[in-house]
Amino acid sequence: MKPNDVAYFKEYRKTHPDRTRELSRASYLKTKNVAFRMVAASKGDGEPRCRIDLTLDTPVSALPCVGSLQIDHLNGGGNKEARHSRHGGGASLYIRIAKGERATVDLRLLCQLHQLWNQIEELQ
Repeated sequence: MKPNDVAYFKEYRKTHPDRTRELSRASYLKTKNVAFRMVAASKGDGEPRCRIDLTLDTPVSALPCVGSLQIDHLNGGGNKEARHSRHGGGASLYIRIAKGERATVDLRLLCQLHQLWNQIEELQ
């Protein structure tokens, strides 16, 4: 990138904050969608869906799925993914999955209701 390109993009971001946010959000959602599909595929699913069935005999297993999907660690433990300095923020895990830098064997998708149960279990 030439120095004047950097200056141009910096000025563009200043003068078009709404458009910059819109493009950033679209990129984030695309990456998140790819990551969700990769996690789903690793569990044999064609489309992303809640996989509470991978944890047997929880009191909430029979409850219907509610809320948006989230990526969950099968092994639990409550540890957050380490933030990758190059990507930072919450999108780091999605980016690493989408790029193939993060294995998906220990991940699954859960709806918000079933994820909430996991969080309550970890507090006890």
